Amino acid sequence: MGNYPKDKADGVFNVPKKISCIIDMITGTIGFKTNEKYLGDAFSGLKHKTVFLAVSAVWGNAEISVTYNKGCNATPLSLQDLSKLTLRDRVKFAEQIDQLPTSPGLKRLIADKSITEPEACE
Repeated sequence: MGNYPKDKADGVFNVPKKISCIIDMITGTIGFKTNEKYLGDAFSGLKHKTVFLAVSAVWGNAEISVTYNKGCNATPLSLQDLSKLTLRDRVKFAEQIDQLPTSPGLKRLIADKSITEPEACE
C-alpha cells in the first residue's frame, strides 16, 4: 500500500481532532479527509466488491459517529427488496428458480420483477 497520506512532511502526520472516511463505491475507492482537505485515495479497486466499515479508537474520550451523506437513491431499499435482489443475483431464473428448495410463495417473491436493480448514479 505504501505511505499514506503521500504528502506528509518528514514522514510525520499530525492527527487532527476530526477525520472523515470517504467511501466511493462508484469509483471503488476509499480515502480520508481532514480539515476539509482530501488526503487522496487510500484504497482502490473496490468497485463491485462488498465493503464493511469498521472503526476503532484507542483514546479513552474518543467519539465515533457514522453518517451516510449521499447516495444514488433518495430512499434505501427495504430489507425484503435487498434480499430479493441478492437472491436474484445468485439464481439463474430459467434454470434454477424451480429447483430452489423453498415454498412456492418465496419463489414467486424472488421471481417478481417489480423491484429492479438499484439505479446507477449518473
